[in-house]
Amino acid sequence: MKKNQWIGWTLLGLAGLAISAGWFSCKEFGIPEYPVTVVFGEGIEGTPAAGVHYYPDLTTVEYAYTATDPRHSVEVLIEETNWTPSGFFTVYGSLEILVKKFDVRGSWSVTLTTEGGGETLATYNMTFYGPDMLGGTVLDDRGYTGPWEKDGDKIEIFFDNWEEYYFVCGSLVTSTRELTLEGVWDNGEDSGWWSATRN
Repeated sequence: MKKNQWIGWTLLGLAGLAISAGWFSCKEFGIPEYPVTVVFGEGIEGTPAAGVHYYPDLTTVEYAYTATDPRHSVEVLIEETNWTPSGFFTVYGSLEILVKKFDVRGSWSVTLTTEGGGETLATYNMTFYGPDMLGGTVLDDRGYTGPWEKDGDKIEIFFDNWEEYYFVCGSLVTSTRELTLEGVWDNGEDSGWWSATRN
């Protein structure tokens, strides 16, 4: 065999090994995939469905969740942080998504303002009690109390012994990494805005 021919076959062999090594390298060291674990509470539907899903790194995933009973709203927690009921998230690593019906019961920090939010009239804590997520009794730390009702994102509070502000109507507002209650109050003569964050 001539020397040049031997060199040629050697180079071809080395090229073949390099291609094979590159193929195995891509197989072994390609774009990683990460698990996204979705957990549903009772009465939830939407996509991605409950279970474990695998997505390549940096994939943007669209999600949307609702309650099967329209009287309820939903709370979406991605890695224990509030997100909107629908939107997009990007996969940078393994994620856990918990979707459950929103439960207003518990303590909230409330701010009352004049109409347009110009002047703060009062700040106080308000606690929602009830046998279920759709209604019960509210009590604030000033001693005012009354029944509350929830339908979808809307919450209404009727204070039995609150002469100054006796009717409060609001909605659950969710944005990425934040969950608040916001709405209006009205006593028949004056009106204004209110907002609340969970304690």
